[in-house]
Amino acid sequence: MKDISGKEIHMTPYEKEALIGVIVSQYLDGEHPVDRGIYTWDAIDNSGLSKKVVSGVWSSLVKKGWIRIYGEIIPANQVPDERTTEITAEGYHAIIQTEEGREAMIEDGHIPGPRPEEAK
Repeated sequence: MKDISGKEIHMTPYEKEALIGVIVSQYLDGEHPVDRGIYTWDAIDNSGLSKKVVSGVWSSLVKKGWIRIYGEIIPANQVPDERTTEITAEGYHAIIQTEEGREAMIEDGHIPGPRPEEAK
């Protein structure tokens, strides 16, 4: 798998599940997912990841530049968690290279590819 610049990249199974959780969020309202903030809790729920691994996975995705997180970090025992997560162009490029990522996008009613304004 290669990133946008052509450099080899590696994606763990947990990272794949997390990115799929972001791109299929109901809060995207049918919009292309790149640079669109969604509730972090929704992405986590969609991913199916256990609470034990979420922090490490999200940290890894931020470090790779595949997601951005906004908002105050609220202790896990306090709700609601109002942080938001958005997938970057690099993260989107990575996830749609996987069969699971493409299938998730199609099942969610999207055609994997660039945003309409970028396809010109």
